[in-house]
Amino acid sequence: MKKILAFILSAVFIMAMAVPAFAAGNKIVKAEATFVYPKAGDKVEFKSLTVGNPDEYTAEIESIYYFDKDSNVVHVKNADEYTEGIMYHVRIRFTEKTGYHIDSNCEFWINGEKQVGSVGTNLAEIAFIVAKNGSLNPATGEPLNPGEGEEPAEELNIFQKIIAFFKNLFETIRNFFTSLLPKE
Repeated sequence: MKKILAFILSAVFIMAMAVPAFAAGNKIVKAEATFVYPKAGDKVEFKSLTVGNPDEYTAEIESIYYFDKDSNVVHVKNADEYTEGIMYHVRIRFTEKTGYHIDSNCEFWINGEKQVGSVGTNLAEIAFIVAKNGSLNPATGEPLNPGEGEEPAEELNIFQKIIAFFKNLFETIRNFFTSLLPKE
C-alpha cells in the first residue's frame, strides 16, 4: 500500500513540475497597449485597445471612474461624455491568449510609459485630466497627446510644478485609501 501511495505521489509531483516548465516558454514579460486620450465632450467607450503583441494578449478598458467633490467614487458608463477639468482613472485589463501567460514580473506599458500594474489581476491604471483640446498629465499639466503642428506647451514655472506634484500625490493617496474601502 505504501509503495502504491509513493508511486501516485511521485507521479503527481512530476506532473506538477512539468506544467510550469512547459508554460515558461510562452510567458509574457512586457505587455503594451495604446490608449487615445479624450478631450472634453468625447464619448466614453469601453473598447479593446491596440496592443504590442496581438498574437499573445489583448487589452481592453475595464472601468473608468473619477472622484466627486466629496471624494466619492463615480463610475463612468459607456456613452457618457468626458467633462472638462475632471481627473479620470482608466483601468486596463490585459488578457493572455491560449498558450501564453502573463509572468509574475510582467511590465505593463500604456502609450510608451511604464505603469504600476497589478499582475495578479493583470490590470494597469492611468490617470489624466480632461481639457477642451485634449487630456493633460495630472503631474505636470502638460498635454498628453498634442496634435501635429501644435506649438509645444509653455514650460511650467517651479511653483506650478510643485503644485502639480502635490496635487498628483494627494490624488494617488486618496485613490489608494479609497480602494481599501468596502465596495457597495
